[in-house]
Amino acid sequence: MSLTCRYISGLGRARRWTFSAVSGASGIVGQIAVQSAPLLGAGRVVAAARSEESLKRARRELGADAAVRIDEDGDLGDRFRGAAGGDVDLVIDPVWGPAAVAALEALGEGGRLVQIGNSAGAETEVPARAIRTRIRSIIGHTNFAAPHAVKEGAFQSMCHHAAGGSRYGRGSPTRSGRRGLGRQADGPHRKLVIRPE
Repeated sequence: MSLTCRYISGLGRARRWTFSAVSGASGIVGQIAVQSAPLLGAGRVVAAARSEESLKRARRELGADAAVRIDEDGDLGDRFRGAAGGDVDLVIDPVWGPAAVAALEALGEGGRLVQIGNSAGAETEVPARAIRTRIRSIIGHTNFAAPHAVKEGAFQSMCHHAAGGSRYGRGSPTRSGRRGLGRQADGPHRKLVIRPE
């Protein structure tokens, strides 16, 4: 996911991100996107998910500035904009479905939605007006298509940030990699960084 964020941050981007929204922030991909966005220039990060517990964690531990429940009543696009304090520049979308359409409608002029997964369904209806009126873009991405040099650079950057104790996660000093992996198995929806002592 760090690779995805780093790679797509340069796709057609002419300015630094003002507001970034991450739909599906309860999963590992979404969590890493929330952590990565500020490191890549996002001024404000909005996490979106169905799980209230996951959204609290996104704000408390992962660095999200605001959170939006995607299963509550009301206009989801308006709630995205309200949480961002204005139009959104970039959306990382690993879920697709109605939440992606709402996020698309929250994009400002020239905004981009980067589509990286479809856990909410393989198909959804996207009104043409949502794209056309403000010249928004939907960009598909898969890590398999990224050049090797980009993958290598993104991985090194992620390791550097993780080792430094940044938002990528807290290190877990351990003499036993097996013990660290055991802790990972006991902790769903999060990743551990294991640092040799």
